[in-house]
Amino acid sequence: MTTLAKSAFTVSLTSVLCVLMPAGRASAAADIEAFGVQATLAVLTVGPARLANLGTPSASTPSIRAGSGANQISTGVATADINQDTAAGTEHAEATVANLGATIAGIGLTATSVDVQCDAAGGATSTGSTTITGGNLAGTPLASDPAPNTTISFPALLPALTVTLNRQVADGDRLTVQGIHITTVGGTGEVIAGQARCGPADLDAPPPVPLDSSAGLYLGLGLAGATVAGMATLRLRRRGTVLA
Repeated sequence: MTTLAKSAFTVSLTSVLCVLMPAGRASAAADIEAFGVQATLAVLTVGPARLANLGTPSASTPSIRAGSGANQISTGVATADINQDTAAGTEHAEATVANLGATIAGIGLTATSVDVQCDAAGGATSTGSTTITGGNLAGTPLASDPAPNTTISFPALLPALTVTLNRQVADGDRLTVQGIHITTVGGTGEVIAGQARCGPADLDAPPPVPLDSSAGLYLGLGLAGATVAGMATLRLRRRGTVLA
């Protein structure tokens, strides 16, 4: 085999291996998550409880009790679930909080249940929703199907709290949905009841073409033949140039 042929064969073999070797799987988005409750106040810190993510796709707790007096929070069962399908490029996250009871800065908020969901797929806008059953803020009923980012300042004349229902925050193609989001005046404290975060999942790499399959064999021979023929033609052209 001539030096040129050897070079051509080496190049063609390398090309075949590059085509036929399995590509590494695309890394899946790691920030999909959901949880029931999180609170960060000067005298009260909770959660996130319970947190579901790729390591723990389903999580639950029978109840949450924390704080006392003017700043406290309690729940019944809180669940969180996530699902990521890298074959379809989709993600789903959801969280449910039952029997929510919270007193923040002396103001009471209750709900029979808070349910949040987030769905995402490649090529589509991520979507989220919040459903509140039996919600009540200091005697004022809360919407059961609130529009995204419905904001209530309470009390109206001298607000101590800002309550946002169905809070939705987009970051590129990823979306965070919070069922009930409460901040104290000046933003020094925060309470979240139900959070789900999702975005399009990175797709799996396409399956490799097996070398021992008919398609793989023909592909390999075709690439090798084309490379050798191209190198030979180039050499002949160079000889013609020298002889001339």
